[in-house]
Amino acid sequence: MIDKKPSADETMRAVVCNRFGQVNDLRIETVRRPSPGPTEVGIAVRAAGINFADVMAVSGTHQNTPPLPFTPGFEVAGVIEAVGSKVSSLNIGDRVMAAVGHGAFAESLVCPVSHVALIPDTLDFVEAATVPIAFGTAYVSLVHRAGLRAGEWLFVQGGGGNIGRGALQIGKLLGAKTIATGSGPLGCDLVRSLGGDFAIDYKSEDVAARVRELTDGAGASIIFDAVTGPAFLDTLGALAREGRHIIAGAGGGSVPEISLMELITRHVTMIGVDIDDYLHRSPEVTAEFMNALAGWLRQGWLTPRKPITMPLANASQALTLVATGKAGGKIVLINEE
Repeated sequence: MIDKKPSADETMRAVVCNRFGQVNDLRIETVRRPSPGPTEVGIAVRAAGINFADVMAVSGTHQNTPPLPFTPGFEVAGVIEAVGSKVSSLNIGDRVMAAVGHGAFAESLVCPVSHVALIPDTLDFVEAATVPIAFGTAYVSLVHRAGLRAGEWLFVQGGGGNIGRGALQIGKLLGAKTIATGSGPLGCDLVRSLGGDFAIDYKSEDVAARVRELTDGAGASIIFDAVTGPAFLDTLGALAREGRHIIAGAGGGSVPEISLMELITRHVTMIGVDIDDYLHRSPEVTAEFMNALAGWLRQGWLTPRKPITMPLANASQALTLVATGKAGGKIVLINEE
């Protein structure tokens, strides 16, 4: 039996990782366009956000790296182009955003309907593509895991970063008193513009001492840290007795070891959050945070970051900028209609 060659409308362009290694090894290939299963939808990709986790996946060091070959990309915005037989909540033509385990750096993808939410009319595709991972991580951390309560002190390490911005805005939305670190005067101004009641310049101030001063000696009820790195142990000193310390990433390049006695004597709760694990194992939590974020965006209560855009064909170049710390902001890959 001779295999039928796919027609043009059955194929698409996609960024494909055929071997683990450097992001500059990635190539654009023509592959078969996927079809959704009964509880899935097909999305014509308009924009896809880049995260450092994509660099880790391509290098083979990410904790949930898919088997080879695969297409990277955790977050996407686009238009529904196909729906599974059991999907009734979305229709062809709907503008949507989605959090996915991989596959966003392509012209089309399929994903479970639980991972998808409608984009508010006030948001374009590029802005929407920055929301699912950063704001989703913040939601799962603060709402689902830490149970942030109104009136608590929330300290965000790196309030100007992608995930930190999400944590700061959601924390403020939930009624927390917020503190965040920024880089220099401009970074502190940015933190305050995003909802920080107080900003600390980590380059010139003793962060833990300043947090304790602002909280009348008590320390922060919750520390949200997607940076970790060398400052992790110093930051821990800002945590209140019986506080919760959320570790939601390793943007600083490492996760230092900590003494168990530090946790025991201060009754500290350490909370680890891996958003990709929720995407793979907890569709109900994924649906919860995607729908909550869409609702808050619709009300104008969250402000996504204005990203840098690059065409899908330049995916390798864009990922190299992220890998080397030279991106200068959030990068979103776009497909021209």
